[in-house]
Order: sequence, then C-alpha cells, then structure tokens
Amino acid sequence: MGTRPNKRLKLTARVDCGMNLSSARRTREEAFRLRHDDVQPVHIVLGLLRNPGANCTAALKQLGVEPSGLSQAISVAIPPPLPDPIGGPDFPYTNGAKRVLELSMEVARNLGHGYVATEHLLLAVLSRPGELTKLMEGAGVTFDSFGSAIRELGPSEKGSSMELGMSGWSVHGSPRAMKWLVLLFLSSRVVGWLALVIAVSALILAIRAQP
Repeated sequence: MGTRPNKRLKLTARVDCGMNLSSARRTREEAFRLRHDDVQPVHIVLGLLRNPGANCTAALKQLGVEPSGLSQAISVAIPPPLPDPIGGPDFPYTNGAKRVLELSMEVARNLGHGYVATEHLLLAVLSRPGELTKLMEGAGVTFDSFGSAIRELGPSEKGSSMELGMSGWSVHGSPRAMKWLVLLFLSSRVVGWLALVIAVSALILAIRAQP
C-alpha cells in the first residue's frame, strides 16, 4: 500500500477522535476480561475485532479472513492472567499501545483519511514487528495486503461525515496539537474529568496557535 508509518513523520492529518472512544472502551474491557493490569497492543486488536466496522470487515473478507478467525489466531499472544489484577475497567496504556495509537494517526494521514477508525489501528499494529504481527501475517493479514484492500475501498461514509467532528478545526502541520489529541484520547475516568477538560483546552490552544 506504500510506505509504512515513519517515526519522524509529522502528523498532519485532520483527525476526529470521537470514533476511537468506543474502541478505547473495548480495549479496556478486553484487559479486564483477560485479568490484566494494562492495555497492550493485543487488547487493541481483540477489542477492535469485536466490532471492526464496515470497511475493516470488508477488507478482511477480501483477504478471506473473518474477524472471529483472526481473533482466534492471535489468542496465543495473550499474556497469562494475573492472579490479583487491579480491576477496571480503567487501565493504563503500555508504551507499545500508545505507539499504536500514534501510528494509527499517521496511517490515516498516509491514506488520505481525515479520521481514525479500526482499520487504521489494525494497520498500525501490523506496521510494528513482533509476535502479534507475525500471527496476523500467518493468518493471511499483512500490512501491505490489508492496506491495499483499505485503499481500494476508500474512506468509509461514516468516517468522511465525521471528518469535521472537531468543530471544523484541522490539525494540519501541528505536532503539538496531535500530541494533545493523543493525551485526550488516553484520558479516562481514572484520571477524572478535570484531566479531560485540561486536554481539550490544550488541544484548542494548540490548534489556534498554528501559523
């Protein structure tokens, strides 16, 4: 589908984070269900495969893969349950999981999509080396094949309609704005509404500070 996300590439896509809030909730639910203390990339994949969305499902079917089958294929990458987990449903994100969220924005931008959806999260995971990626590749889902299918399908109607979800603002050429957008995404009830308000305010200030 082209180049993989570049760590040094500035994030300039216009991204609406609202579509990812449900994905974030599902990933935390997966961590809770599996008796873990944090959200890892495998939880992100398991969570998004529970409700992959039209484009992601269609792309997987083009590759002859069902979401449930892919979930089963990656199950061996699930860490063993903890004897005494913290509980939830709020959990911190590991560095690997945070990086997946950042890369999903780059993937969306590279595809020319103004939103981040499940297909972008899956591509972000596939762009990273490791056991989880190898398992998905073994199931027939690679970064290039899945990315080509997504590019062929084009942006989803729902995603396109939500492109201006941030009150018409864009974050073109503003790494600072994207940094606060990630912070907003990762804010959860464990931090409290105050952190959410601060993140929103900082995001607005960063966007208005664009030259």
